[in-house]
Amino acid sequence: MAFGSGSSRCPGRRFALNEIKQFVALLLLLAELQLEEGQAAATPDPGRAGLGILLPAADVRFRYRPRSGA
Repeated sequence: MAFGSGSSRCPGRRFALNEIKQFVALLLLLAELQLEEGQAAATPDPGRAGLGILLPAADVRFRYRPRSGA
């Protein structure tokens, strides 16, 4: 994640990272995720390197549904 650096570093960066981790943990706990048929693994877009995050070169299509018993 890009939160700046030095004197312009985001004071809420730790809070934001913890929120993201909690969201991902709940998503993995409560939902089944599956790549759509024919969807290849994501590859990073080299043209966006150095921006703090690696975005995929193309959309990643997947399906999700609630886990049974969740």
